[in-house]
Amino acid sequence: MSSRQFGAIYITVFVLFAICLTWPIHYTGHLLAFADTGSYLRGGERIWDILMQMVPSAPAEQAATGAGQSAADSLATNESGRNTVGRSFPYAAFTYLFYQLGGPLGIALAQSALAALMITFMISRDALQSPWTLVIGAILIAATSGLPWYASFLMPDIFGAFVVIFGVILVRDIDNMRILPALLLVGLTGFAATTHYGNMPVILVAVTAALGMRLLRRRLTWRSTFLGLIALALAPLANVGASTVVLDEPSLAPKRLPIILARSLSDGPAQWYLQDVCPEADLAICQAYGDDVSADRGVFLWSEEGVLSLPPEVYDRIRQEEFKVVFAAFRAYPLAQANAFFSEAIKQNFRIGLEQIEFAKAIQEPFEVELIYDGPATEKKYFFDTVIDFATLASAVALIALGLGLGFTARWTDMLIVLITTMTANAVIFGGLSAAIDRYQGRMAWIIPVMLVLFIAEARANRRSA
Repeated sequence: MSSRQFGAIYITVFVLFAICLTWPIHYTGHLLAFADTGSYLRGGERIWDILMQMVPSAPAEQAATGAGQSAADSLATNESGRNTVGRSFPYAAFTYLFYQLGGPLGIALAQSALAALMITFMISRDALQSPWTLVIGAILIAATSGLPWYASFLMPDIFGAFVVIFGVILVRDIDNMRILPALLLVGLTGFAATTHYGNMPVILVAVTAALGMRLLRRRLTWRSTFLGLIALALAPLANVGASTVVLDEPSLAPKRLPIILARSLSDGPAQWYLQDVCPEADLAICQAYGDDVSADRGVFLWSEEGVLSLPPEVYDRIRQEEFKVVFAAFRAYPLAQANAFFSEAIKQNFRIGLEQIEFAKAIQEPFEVELIYDGPATEKKYFFDTVIDFATLASAVALIALGLGLGFTARWTDMLIVLITTMTANAVIFGGLSAAIDRYQGRMAWIIPVMLVLFIAEARANRRSA
């Protein structure tokens, strides 16, 4: 087979696989969405309007962001003056672009194609020698893992897996990649890290673990170090640059919600601490609520009395003082806070299903998402929720059993160490600091069956060549 024929077959399989990953939308008859989906699209619309303002030839009427609103105001508050939620600028722009090109399905197809591309980077030359193993494995992964559900989910969750995959490739053989594919991998990983503020500490763990294992194995090279550091730096640079230009406020996490404070309030320590020091303390949250701060996260963050309803200057101060309050609460009640943190982090490691993926009939203008919480689609999701749990557990057990039986090479050992370390860090960062929910771990649990298929393909190829 010529290289041209191989390339044509490879591209055809890639496109078919990416399209097939959107099957949950067609199977359930509904879009896979969440309450935050609309806010990403609204934010993306504003971002593209702001970008048009920066184009000198853009007509004035095309560049308007709103009646009398500056660029910063249009992203910081909505039309009624209520504070908006800090969202990833790059992901918001991404969703709006593909929504305009192909509607909600356009977003799902774009995310599925990028997920397929990341998996392509994982396939080694040895694995390519077992094409039927890869094809059968791809079918099983698409049918029984969480990959198609999170790839089709109109939220940035699927990108959390990309930073984990990058760590696995970085420790394995990134030195052997040609420069253009390597730069594409780094760019895609950097974009993935920008799609959620929590992905930045996760990629820090992934790169540190990968380069650390290379150092221990005496395989650390200038190229692997350079590519790892570039991937690590892209998200912080993008966030600081975008927030400086658009919001006149350099920030690693522009307009982020005080999620960690909300978590400490619901755990108890922050609420107890504020009851001890408010209303006398010189804290914005004391001035806004006195000593009656709600411990309910939904009320504190989203209700009509929550922080988003406060005047912008008060809300900004609460965000700025978030860690001051959280650290003070930890010092005052260390055992209670530590117990809540670690118990949620441990539980997060085993939450890998589809619980918080919801369904929507359509997205109506102006980006209003009508969610459906019950009905036939939800029953179908519950069935696959069970299938995904079983398939992931079976894949983990099979990978360990085959590895022990056939023997893990040093590089496979390194890859698994990076995988386990990064997924554990993800559980600590998202579960420990926010809450243990299926989405945070489920969005990357599908990497385990992918690793199993690659191990089998490489083992078969090595056995034939032995």
